[in-house]
Amino acid sequence: MNPHPQLAILGFGTMGQAISAGLVEASGYPAGRIRVATRHPQAARSRAEALGLAPGPDPAAAVRAAEVVLLCVKPRELKGLLAGLTGTGALDHRPLLVSIAAGVSLDFLAGQVPGGTPLVRAMPNTPCAIRRGMTVLSPGTGVTPTQMALARSLFEPLGRVLELDEKHMDAVTGLSASGPAFQFVILEALAEGGVQCGLPRAVALELAAQVAAGLG
Repeated sequence: MNPHPQLAILGFGTMGQAISAGLVEASGYPAGRIRVATRHPQAARSRAEALGLAPGPDPAAAVRAAEVVLLCVKPRELKGLLAGLTGTGALDHRPLLVSIAAGVSLDFLAGQVPGGTPLVRAMPNTPCAIRRGMTVLSPGTGVTPTQMALARSLFEPLGRVLELDEKHMDAVTGLSASGPAFQFVILEALAEGGVQCGLPRAVALELAAQVAAGLG
């Protein structure tokens, strides 16, 4: 088996870019084995080209030759995307599908793609962008250990990875995926407390940020 299967990344926002960068820069994944599809290829072009990638607008073209498909689009876009891929036959070869769409169940995904398509649900968080992230994976029915190892390999360059039953995913989303936003609220509150005690705001922000960095 090729250690770097042909990969299609659909969606090139914050997480699509973070995963791509982690694979190419941190794990040595060949850029030539990755195809990126995005609705806004011009907006993504500078970041993609820095990684040696060439984004295009056609997800079906990216998927047809892929062994692994990483779904990084917004949850509301997922149904239409999968309907288009299924309707054009782009998924007929049953590649491994890995979805990072929050709140979208494996059952829902299975209902949108050809029967027998292996599915993995993933929940990364934004610290993946600086390779200090946390990702939780949940396998669908029939996913093999080899396929799970392949899914893990996409996220391990970005931080830590755990595998859990899907029943835990709502809690994971609330704690791990949303947790960074709550931490920023706490940091802002700490800094504001420093300002109220007479510190310059820039100093208060630096102190609060370093407290958090020291806890990492």
